Amino acid sequence: MKSSHSKKVPTWRDSFLLTQWRTWLFSLFKRSSIWHLYRYPFEGCILAMNLWRHRVSLSRKCRVSQKINLTCTVILLSHNRPQNIQIIIQSALANKFISRIIVSNSNKAIKISEWVRHHDERLFLIDELKSTQPGHRFELALNQSDNHFMAVDDDIFLTPHQWSDFFEALLSNEKVPHGITGNIFRPGTISSNGSPFHHITEADSEVDVLIGAYAFTRNVAEATKNLAKMCGFPELSQIRNGEDIILSLAGEGRPLIHNLGRLFCCSTMALDGVALSKGESNFWKAREKIYHDVLKKFHESNR
Repeated sequence: MKSSHSKKVPTWRDSFLLTQWRTWLFSLFKRSSIWHLYRYPFEGCILAMNLWRHRVSLSRKCRVSQKINLTCTVILLSHNRPQNIQIIIQSALANKFISRIIVSNSNKAIKISEWVRHHDERLFLIDELKSTQPGHRFELALNQSDNHFMAVDDDIFLTPHQWSDFFEALLSNEKVPHGITGNIFRPGTISSNGSPFHHITEADSEVDVLIGAYAFTRNVAEATKNLAKMCGFPELSQIRNGEDIILSLAGEGRPLIHNLGRLFCCSTMALDGVALSKGESNFWKAREKIYHDVLKKFHESNR
């Protein structure tokens, strides 16, 4: 007979929802300005709307991409947010053009299979035996048979239609990498993050650096690996900061971002100890140096 006091193990959905609401609630104590306090209830409303919108989008039948003769592999990296992976893959798998999803878990404290309750022959889960960094996504891509790839950080939740639109954006110009948000580098200026990298989103535009979401071909991934070696990075899998800069400069033109509509991002995307940009005091200074170094090598290789 089961004890009435036995502890219930939370499901991925419980963990996902609790994380989103808990992060928003406790952010109240970290708000030091009147402006951020004023926005607190507004951000709670946005979170509720995003959760509802995403639930509705998953319940609808996804339209079939017009480029049905082509397929794409999705690469997902997991470390500090395993509770987010299930909802990301559930949305992506609604599209038939996605031939495979690779989930690479670099957190040795967990097994990713304990967080993913989805059974699909297109889904492959990997618990890495050695430490890997964000650049590992490009090594994983080059080990696959597909020629087209998409990758998103584990704090971005695309709807099924946004996955489809993102893939079609890649197919419209395969010579450059594509994204959804990006940075414009403006030397001598200071953006809200304290660096010359200015955030651009919800726009159809050329940018200098893609961030958060990436769509690219095998040729661009190979060019990324070659450019990384020229810049002194022998292993893509060990690049912690700047792999997105190298990808952005590896195409035959400037990278492109696309307006796919409002993005639903995790409440922990800017949380200390979770977000990479918040865990290193010199993160943006390091990026500025990496950008200059990679840009220099890029110009030297094209002389």
